[in-house]
Amino acid sequence: MNFFAHAVLALRRREDPAWVLGSMAPDFASMAGLRLARGEGEPAGALGEGIAFHHRSDDAFHGAPRFLELMKSARVDLRERGVGLGAALAISHVGVELLLDGWLVEQGGVPEPYREAVASAEARAEALSFQGDEEAARRQWRSACARLAQAPLPEGYTDPRFVAERLVRILARRPRL
Repeated sequence: MNFFAHAVLALRRREDPAWVLGSMAPDFASMAGLRLARGEGEPAGALGEGIAFHHRSDDAFHGAPRFLELMKSARVDLRERGVGLGAALAISHVGVELLLDGWLVEQGGVPEPYREAVASAEARAEALSFQGDEEAARRQWRSACARLAQAPLPEGYTDPRFVAERLVRILARRPRL
């Protein structure tokens, strides 16, 4: 699941911005090139509960038959078009997730508690623990969250061209793909 799908799923349980942000935080960290600390470094309260919910949701989603079918279909199509195996695997996984976010936007719009969670992300940096240099990671988190708050997301995921451009940017950081 990508971050917006995590937020939509979390919002079915409660609208607390800390909970919703927690449900997206591991994806935001990854987008910023960071990793959240696991175990003792996890935050308490709604933020930490949201992070745990994120991991449980990902575990269920990544094994879901429908997701696996969509990913396989995309991978086969990409391979038939001459895309290398590594790139086809990455694109089929991430691409399906981004397009799902777009579909969710089309189905229900962007709920206000999602926007509140994103708006609070920068300020919650101190509540998070990161692997590596904590202060540098917090600066990186704040910078990434500020950019995210200004980005045309998740609405941009409704446009396949936008998704394609996003995938190119994501893969550009991984030259082997």
